[in-house]
Amino acid sequence: MNAKTISQRLESACRYIEDNLGRPIKLEQLARIAHSSPYHFQRQFKAQFGLTPAQYAHNKRFRRAMLQLANRPKLSVTDIAFDAGFEFAESFTHTFKKRFGITPTQFRNNPDWELWNDFIQQGTINPMPHTIPSSFNVEIVEFPRTQVAAIEHLGSPNNIMATVEKFIEWRRANHLPPSKSATYNIFYNDPQATPADEFHMDICCAMTQPIATNPQNVAAKVIAASTCAKVRFTGSEQGLGRALDYLYGEWLSQSGYDLAEQPPFFERINFFPDLPEHEAVTDIYLPIQQPIKQ
Repeated sequence: MNAKTISQRLESACRYIEDNLGRPIKLEQLARIAHSSPYHFQRQFKAQFGLTPAQYAHNKRFRRAMLQLANRPKLSVTDIAFDAGFEFAESFTHTFKKRFGITPTQFRNNPDWELWNDFIQQGTINPMPHTIPSSFNVEIVEFPRTQVAAIEHLGSPNNIMATVEKFIEWRRANHLPPSKSATYNIFYNDPQATPADEFHMDICCAMTQPIATNPQNVAAKVIAASTCAKVRFTGSEQGLGRALDYLYGEWLSQSGYDLAEQPPFFERINFFPDLPEHEAVTDIYLPIQQPIKQ
C-alpha cells in the first residue's frame, strides 16, 4: 500500500472524529474506517499526525468549546460540555481548568486568546494534508461594488480572535448575523511574510445602512467592483493559504491576466464551529485585470 493511500484512510478517520465530537468515539470504529487493526491504527495515526486519536479528538473538542464559550452566549456551559462529549458539566469544568488554568465560565467572561493561540501551537494540526488538490477550479467573475461594515485588525495574527470577538459583539448589537449579512475578510498583506506588528486585515459584513459611532470602532467601507479569479475552497483554515498561493503562482502565470490594485479577500460562506472544520466553505477572490498594452 502506498503512502498516499494510507494517508487518505487516516484522513477518513479524522473526518469521522470531527463529525462525531459530541459522541463517544471507539478506537475499533476508527480502525475499521482506516482499514487497519486497532493495534496498527494507533501507531499509524500518531506517526502521521503526531497525536494519538484520543488526543486529536480532545483537541478538536476543546477548540470548538473555546469558540462556543466566547461567541455563542445562548449556549450554556452545560450544553457546551455535552457537545464536547462530557457526560457531566463538572467533568468538563475540571478538565478545562486543568488544561488552561481557568474555568470555562472565566474564559467566557474574559476570553484569553493567548491561551487559544498556545493551544493551537501545541498540536491542532491540519488533518488532511493530502486532500488539498494540487490545482483548483478557478472561475472568472465580476464582483459587484459591496458596502460593508468593517473592523480593522492591526498587529499580530495571534490576536485576530480578540478582534473577531469585538466584531461579533457589534453584529449582535445590530442584528446582523452571518445568516442575514455576508461575512468578508480583506487581506492587505501576507501574515506569513509580514512582521507581526505590521499585519493588517479587515473583518467585514455586508451593510448598506449608516453606521453609528460604536465602541468597537466598526466603520463603513467598500469592496470595490472588480473582475476576480474566484476559488471555492472547502476545508480547514490551513488549506486556504495554499489555495491563495496557487492563484498567485501557477494559475496567474498561465492565465494571461495581471493583478489589479486591490487586495485579495475571502467570503466566509459557512464556518467552524457551526460545522466541522473540514466542511467550512470559503470563496477566495483575487482581483485581476487584462494586461495593460505597452
